[in-house]
This record gives sequence, structure tokens and C-alpha cells, in this order.
Amino acid sequence: LALFLSQFFDDEFTHDGNRLWLLQTRDAPISPLSWFRFLEDGISKNQITAEEVERLISADQLYALLVPDLDPDAKARAERIAQGIAVSLGNATGRVVTSSEELQQLLSEPVVLVAALTQKDLIQLPENVVGVAAENGSIGSHITRIAAHIGFTRNIPIIFSVNSQRTMYSGELVTIDGTTGEIFAGNIDRLENESLIITQSERRTIEALLTKRLEKPWDY
Repeated sequence: LALFLSQFFDDEFTHDGNRLWLLQTRDAPISPLSWFRFLEDGISKNQITAEEVERLISADQLYALLVPDLDPDAKARAERIAQGIAVSLGNATGRVVTSSEELQQLLSEPVVLVAALTQKDLIQLPENVVGVAAENGSIGSHITRIAAHIGFTRNIPIIFSVNSQRTMYSGELVTIDGTTGEIFAGNIDRLENESLIITQSERRTIEALLTKRLEKPWDY
């Protein structure tokens, strides 16, 4: 199903001893990294061709894989404010906003939304929201599934079930790490031309795929 429909699914099924019954299926959020590695594994097993992979992975997913990682040394020196469950990879730095009212007052600069969120809040996120730290949600919950879709589509880090070591004040500059689920005070330096989550070989493949899309976008 994943290869045929270009998307991962949660499937419920049963077996009556003779036949396999598919009860229901729904699309499942999957990170760009997991999708890329799934497709690469399909190539190695001759389940899919390289040309098909070019069609099945989007430019946005490729860009997300090339986001510079946070410098581990800089993270070690920084103040860690909070820890949560990461549902969308990436990292971002912005000013803390804790309500929709504050959000409307800071539409001209990058912000990190820190609040208990509803499905409506996630769907209506303004473009200047570069990261989300939600006090509610849990693995497998409906709102977390929605957040994962939005995070992968927008390429922004989203963290749920945030446990704060101290209060994050409105207007405070923070950096959110969607790989580890951590939030740090201030701006954290990024690594240049290296990654902690993809190999050099994977980077070369990703860059080659992205170059093809940029050179001949009409083919995709």
C-alpha cells in the first residue's frame, strides 16, 4: 500500500483462518527521514526503481532532510528549559508566544507557540510560527497525528507533552529541537555542512534528487 499509494497507512486487519480481512485503513504520519529510508530500502530490495523514488519524494521533504542540526557543544552550554515528545523533525529559533492574542501582535517575526493546543489551533497556524511546544497531547493521540502532518508539511519542529523546568516568558528567545524534543534558552548555533541524523552518502543522494527537481521541475 505504501509504495502503491505513495503514503504510509495504519491498517487494522484480522484473519479468520482462511482469509485476511482488512477492517480499516487511514493515512499515517511519517517523517521525511523515515520515508526517504523506506524508499532507499525498497531500491536495495528491487521493490522500486530509482526513477520511481524521484517521483515519490517531494522537494519539501528533501529540503527538510538538509536542515542544519544544532551544534551539540552549543546545546551542552545552553540552558535547557523544557523536554517533550518530538513529533516533527527540524529545529528553529523564535520568540515565545503563549496565546493567539500574542500571536497576532508578532506576525512580523519568527515565533514559537507554547500553549495547550486544539486541532483548530494547529490547522490555523500563521506562517511566522516556526515551532510548536504543546503542553497537551500524547503519542498516538488524534491531535498528535494532525501535528505530525502539519510539521512534515510545513517543515517545522513540533513537540507535545512538554515538561518545563521553568516558565517560558512571552517574548523570550528560545530554540526548539524537533529531533530530541528539547527547548533551550536563546539562539543555538547550527552545524555547517554536516548532519547528526543522515550519513554523508544519504546527503549526496538527497542533494542529487533535489538538484534534479530544481533543474527540471516540470518532470515532477
